[in-house]
Amino acid sequence: KEFKSALPYARKAVAMKKKPREPWLNLLMSVNFELNQLRSVLEVCKRLVDLYPKRSYWLQLSSVYNELDDARRALAVLEMAYVQGFVTRSNEVISLVSLYLDQGLPFKAAKVLDKEMQAGRVETNLNNLKMLSSAWLQARERARALTPLEKAAQLDPKGESAFLLAQVYVEAEQWPLAHRAAQQAIKKADLRRPGQVHLLDGIALLSMQKRGKARKPFERAEEFSEEEEAARQWLNHMKDEAR
Repeated sequence: KEFKSALPYARKAVAMKKKPREPWLNLLMSVNFELNQLRSVLEVCKRLVDLYPKRSYWLQLSSVYNELDDARRALAVLEMAYVQGFVTRSNEVISLVSLYLDQGLPFKAAKVLDKEMQAGRVETNLNNLKMLSSAWLQARERARALTPLEKAAQLDPKGESAFLLAQVYVEAEQWPLAHRAAQQAIKKADLRRPGQVHLLDGIALLSMQKRGKARKPFERAEEFSEEEEAARQWLNHMKDEAR
């Protein structure tokens, strides 16, 4: 375990050959890693990718860039690995999608995640559905976000996914669907801002010309301080129209 003593010999062995043997490079990388010399680990890993372009080295190179807080290069390497068919496991795909999102590329994130979920390589669970719908929404692809968001709303034990679904339906002016989603969110409860859901429900009902039924959700929304003013404005608007 005398890694400092081993390092110069490992370096010298690698330097003696134009194409060092793969185990030698692995030894040098391991010693550098044990000494927490990530920059040196990076350089050796780059040589391994160049000389022995295996799946494990591509993924390791991306991981080292991530450790060095170079997300842009981490993404570039992982993207190249994906194109070559090296990104095959669910957690690796999620890492790629997360890097796309972190770098402001939600459309690419959604395309990859959608493809991998349809292929069955990534599980269609609540977290992944929420990630997919969020990516489509960030990419301003509202229509594409609906299917994963509807599935997430069914799976989510809390009302947050249904609330988000209601928001999307309100933006799309699909009032009956917005009302249904809002009711689903209210029933499941456990919401960060429950007043917003009642407000959305009132807007949906009012837009469906169901004025009598719209009053109650607006009055419920008025009970929450953050939505009190907006709910009162809608109630006053209803009074004005009734005159």
